[in-house]
Amino acid sequence: MEPTEETKQESHELLCRSGTSLLAVRGLPRQEQIAYASPCTMALYSPSGSKLACATEDQGLSVLNAQTHTVIMTTPNTGIQLLHFSQCERYLVTWEKQVENNPNLFVWNLATGQAIYSFSQKKSLKELWPTVVFTPNCDYFLRRNNQELQLYQIPEPQPIAVLSETRAAHFSVSPVNPTRVVVYTNEQRGETASVSLFTLSGSVFRKLNQTPITKVQDTTFHWNKFGNKAIAWCQTDVDSTGRSYYGEHSLFIIYPDKEARSVSTTEGPIHDVKWSPATDEFIVISGFMPATSTLFKGSGGKVKELAKHHRNTIRWNSFGSLFLIAGFGNLQGDIEVYERNTLTVVGTCRAATTVYCEWAPCGRMFVAATLCPRMRVDNGYSIYKYTGEQLITVNAQNDLYDVQWRNCPGAFQDRPLTPRKREAAPEKKVYKPPGSSSNFAERFKAVKDSLGHTAPVNIGKSQSQPAFVHQKPQPVVEELVPGQAPEAAKKKKKKKKKKGPEAAQNLPK
Repeated sequence: MEPTEETKQESHELLCRSGTSLLAVRGLPRQEQIAYASPCTMALYSPSGSKLACATEDQGLSVLNAQTHTVIMTTPNTGIQLLHFSQCERYLVTWEKQVENNPNLFVWNLATGQAIYSFSQKKSLKELWPTVVFTPNCDYFLRRNNQELQLYQIPEPQPIAVLSETRAAHFSVSPVNPTRVVVYTNEQRGETASVSLFTLSGSVFRKLNQTPITKVQDTTFHWNKFGNKAIAWCQTDVDSTGRSYYGEHSLFIIYPDKEARSVSTTEGPIHDVKWSPATDEFIVISGFMPATSTLFKGSGGKVKELAKHHRNTIRWNSFGSLFLIAGFGNLQGDIEVYERNTLTVVGTCRAATTVYCEWAPCGRMFVAATLCPRMRVDNGYSIYKYTGEQLITVNAQNDLYDVQWRNCPGAFQDRPLTPRKREAAPEKKVYKPPGSSSNFAERFKAVKDSLGHTAPVNIGKSQSQPAFVHQKPQPVVEELVPGQAPEAAKKKKKKKKKKGPEAAQNLPK
């Protein structure tokens, strides 16, 4: 029998990084085969999985061929904490601890191994990383400098355009359309916060629309598959009503050709939002626990309310055919896997203390890992099939800080789910008392059915013998069930003789 994608040893590779080293593990999910091991404090696969960037505290940065692990480029820069590959994989962005106001944000050309841009950036948050964002064709990149948004054309040393009239607290570039940029402007000096959509016409930022937003301190953006609309997830740290620990949340869909639209979610905090990677629709988990998971159209209309449960995490597989909804963090780790076409649950499991969860490139299994620094005990990972079956569990010998699937575009194709084997329903057995004949139940039923009828049924004779049938109606005779004893004859009560004066009155004269 030809092995399936779930059982091919060469199909899946997982990167496991501890505080000081990394392992590239192949042969999953059947067994662990160590393909590569190296000292490391930060690592990242490129989008296609063809390259692996590995940084150490004292040996600098190395970029390797992810299949053969041969060195593509090296640099002596140490203290690197954040990594980012461009979509075309020709460039790598690194951020390291700053020393004496020296440049600490670099853009590397992987073909030459040289830094083509260097900037000074004191702080960088993982939530807002990367701060240098390339357009899909990688001819340009945008960088936020203080509150300005700067556009660079590679390899020009100076920006060719600057967006300064709008304060850019955060921005995001369409992954498909290289000319669309959405910008969040925070509230300042009495000015209301807003989300604006711009298009790049040559070297000029042209505003398409602007949406004012109240009760917002931070915003994250999520683009759909086609890159023509984005969801702005707006949040505040504090809920003015005092009902939620997570603050106040709201969702807006940003369009290029019309005003932004507010998405009507369940009252309460929004826990997660994810676009489908295949169609123009998205899922939202919102509301106070138990929260509501709802599937929306790309226009913001509701398709179906999936469930009300204690969940806060959504993950689509790469084909958009399956998605999981889970409850991690302070929840118990329950997971339901849904099939998109039928919106039915096809698998369930529990992965307690999970910090990281992601689908494998085949789209038919996922990893759930317990990682540092969130959890410093029981570090390790488990791989589950979409049905909820646990395929493998690996306990880390040391602290585990990161796991990543190595992507393999085009190596897998979406295919129908394996039909579940239906177990035959158990046969209903008729109770037979010990020592009874095989036709006792039939005989008993025949007698029971005959009660109350004028024509008695002869159950003592076989079918070959003709049963006696009365020609004329006869008085109904009380019938007995086989084995039942006849009632005892009622005894006549004797009258007791009276004594005394009363008895004397009844004497014959």
